[in-house]
Amino acid sequence: MALLASLVFTAHSLKAAEPVSYNKDVRAILSDNCFACHGPDQETREADLRLDLPSNGSPTNAGSMDRQVGQDVIERIFTTDPDLRMPPASANKPLSKRDQQTLQRWIQHGGKYQRHWAFEPINKPQPPAVSQEKWCQTPIDHFILNKLQQRGLSPAERADRITLIRRLSLDLIGLLPTPDQVDAFAADDSPKAYDQLIDSLLASDHYGERWGRHWLDQARYADSNGYTFDNPRTMWPYRDWVINAINQDMPFDQFTVEQLAGDLLPDATIEQQIATGFHRNTLINEEGGTDAEQFRVESVIDRTNTTGEVWLGLTVGCAQCHNHKFDPISQQDYYGLYAFFNSTEDRNNRGPEVTASNPGQQRISEIDRELARLAQEAKLAKQTAGKENETLKWSVIDPIRQKADSGADFKRLDDQSLLVSGANAVEESYHVTYQIPASKIAALRLETLEHDSLPSNGPGRAGNGNFVLADVVLRAADGTEIPLNSFAVAEHSQSGHHISRAVDNDPHTGWAINGSQGNIARWAHFTLETPYQAEKATELSLTLRFWQGSSPYNLGRFRLLTAATVPANANLTNHKIEALKQEKKSLESKRVRAMVMGELAKPRPTHLLIRGDFLRPGDPVAPTLPQHLLSSTAQESKNRLDLAKWIVDPNNPLTARVFVNRVWQQYFGKGLVETVEDFGSQGTAPTHPELLDWLAAEFIESGWSMKSLHRMIVRSAVYQQASSDRHEVNEVDPLNHLLGRQNRLRVDAEIVRDLSLSAAGRLTRTIGGPSVHPPQPAGVYAFTQKKKSWPTSTGPDRYRRTMYTFFYRSSPHPLLSVFDTPRFNVTCTRRSRSNTPLQSLMVANDPGLYEMHEALADRVIKEKTDTTARIKHAFRLCLCRHPSDDEVDFLTHFLNEQEAQFKAASESDSERMAWIALSRVLMNLDEFITRE
Repeated sequence: MALLASLVFTAHSLKAAEPVSYNKDVRAILSDNCFACHGPDQETREADLRLDLPSNGSPTNAGSMDRQVGQDVIERIFTTDPDLRMPPASANKPLSKRDQQTLQRWIQHGGKYQRHWAFEPINKPQPPAVSQEKWCQTPIDHFILNKLQQRGLSPAERADRITLIRRLSLDLIGLLPTPDQVDAFAADDSPKAYDQLIDSLLASDHYGERWGRHWLDQARYADSNGYTFDNPRTMWPYRDWVINAINQDMPFDQFTVEQLAGDLLPDATIEQQIATGFHRNTLINEEGGTDAEQFRVESVIDRTNTTGEVWLGLTVGCAQCHNHKFDPISQQDYYGLYAFFNSTEDRNNRGPEVTASNPGQQRISEIDRELARLAQEAKLAKQTAGKENETLKWSVIDPIRQKADSGADFKRLDDQSLLVSGANAVEESYHVTYQIPASKIAALRLETLEHDSLPSNGPGRAGNGNFVLADVVLRAADGTEIPLNSFAVAEHSQSGHHISRAVDNDPHTGWAINGSQGNIARWAHFTLETPYQAEKATELSLTLRFWQGSSPYNLGRFRLLTAATVPANANLTNHKIEALKQEKKSLESKRVRAMVMGELAKPRPTHLLIRGDFLRPGDPVAPTLPQHLLSSTAQESKNRLDLAKWIVDPNNPLTARVFVNRVWQQYFGKGLVETVEDFGSQGTAPTHPELLDWLAAEFIESGWSMKSLHRMIVRSAVYQQASSDRHEVNEVDPLNHLLGRQNRLRVDAEIVRDLSLSAAGRLTRTIGGPSVHPPQPAGVYAFTQKKKSWPTSTGPDRYRRTMYTFFYRSSPHPLLSVFDTPRFNVTCTRRSRSNTPLQSLMVANDPGLYEMHEALADRVIKEKTDTTARIKHAFRLCLCRHPSDDEVDFLTHFLNEQEAQFKAASESDSERMAWIALSRVLMNLDEFITRE
């Protein structure tokens, strides 16, 4: 009775207090402490009591808590009886006095529920009026300044121009501005200078790289399959599609549709199919004994969870095994989403692919036309082969002069063949001149003959009687070459040494004859591109070149015959066809094939998986949108295209909010909703809810233009603030949620190396293309299950931007791991930022970064003459600003000290080594890898 009296008195005293908002004050308390047992999940619900919905059960939360339930809740949270108190001691979640009083006040004022803020329609609010109107550059500033003034705070002063150009450059393109660019901007006092700088950076192709990298985190992009084998895959065409789409300012709704369902669009282009690589970034398990269906299901689960997190900002994966414990997402809802992705063709394999690029496509088209023509020619040749063979006649021609480069001896035998003896060089050429009568020559027959003077009876001079004929050249009497066709026919060719290799213009390939019958007499037929007509008796010369590589493989006995017609040989046209097919096959092997999404002709049945187990299918489920998010205009959905269109429907309350919040995070270090991946009950409430809705509405009204969103944010006064620490702000807002200053941010791992490349002047600015392999420390793969290939790049590829570095999921480049790059087994919507000594050691000693220290040293030595000018130049190349006198003095002393030490160590180039040491210092500064 005393307790009840106390509660009544307390309730009475609160009647005049300010009403409590469910969304602002109550939801977080109930979600953190009560929903696990009294929330959406009926399987874990206790006492049949549900506190996430009003007593009328309205899914839109339009209602209030029942009065008796409210009285029971108050009694249970205040009681001192441990058996009755809620939450129970076993939950280890005791309510603070403030939380108890907040719940009490809410219930006392009627316990009115509200729909979760993230599920409410987006309504564009009016920017609030503020007293410092002149400070505001965009409507964004009104919302920020209004909050600051409510707390008695003022914004920070504007950052200096050098800080602004460096900040903008790092945020928009991820590269340093040059000293000339910095000087030009600092000297330009035009009111339009800042806007012009923004426009120039947004127009740069590097903008697509910078913001494409952020999106690739969410797409869990990598160059390998994952799991323990982690074999390479070709995914870079998707990466390039992202870069190009962002550079072209593809509207975000189209950007979304093409990635989720580009293959389902009418007359889908190759590019639209490549866009679906977003969901082909799932892992593939190639270990022996794996169940393909199990890992197909794992991929579908990943696609469902990723779609929910990336576009809806919801932890839908929590409903895979049971109803969501905190948000109104049932297990039925989860498998309704899952069903959209359950009918794709891939099954833990490469699945459907398209040709993303083919450098030999023009030649392939030519070959296809030639093959079609030759097919008709072969058909005709088959019909006339008998007649041709009846008229074919080979004539032996007489050798009249012969010599060998090695000085070998020739003997002319009675059958007009030549027998070679004497010198036997590793690289050899025979030059033989023949006398021919007036005649027409369309083909040559080279006969290689045995002789008992040759090793193993020949016909070659190698120890086993073999030879390797690398080249055959025929010339007229005046020295003019008579071209031979690039295909030939032989009685027999050794494996890997086809007769056509004797006429392929490659001195390191050739015809050889070793086989099961040994090295015996063989013949080869060569045809002339155009028949040669000798109007009178004349001479022809034949050059035979031999090369095996390490031993003499020259011909020992041979003779030459000619024919006026081309021999049928079961038809030379067929050999020409075969040669073209081989060429086509070689060209096709250079095609880049990209994995894409593809839908089965007959949809795969989908079932709710009991406890998420693919071996325990439950009731059938159709593709269905989440019921609690359905808008009044939502249409029936059957496939991924329907899902994608619903996701970017302007009536969807989540997509625009989620996207603009993630963009905001990149500019200020955290989102307006700090839990960018969770807009549900367990996520944080927005610090500026009206601003979030204004940005989302503006984004949709702009036609989903990503560049317009970026331009609006970086033009704002809040973005342009200095990042200097402010004592008065720290006392009121220590975590800077109200943005009384800009935040200092350590750049992402990829940008750490990119800054070094740009400062050193080594950056290769090529956009897109296959992934590359910059230097990395030895031993990276010492403890992986399968040793990886890392062919360290040379030339321009060595200095490509780091987003193009080949990414193995099981063992990324160490620089990326040390600077907090995730492994991308799952989606990543916000990276962590650690600060460790290992990072400093990496910047100082990584072999690739050390090359940049050397390059920076060489650059300043070349571009400036005296020591002070070089120090100032190196300083500005790295940090953009001018060094102070004290900084110049310190670096000068350091440089002199280092040079003296290198001289004492007898270092031959002590001056250069000292400059390298100074470069290491500059690139290892916190300021170098920090965006102010």
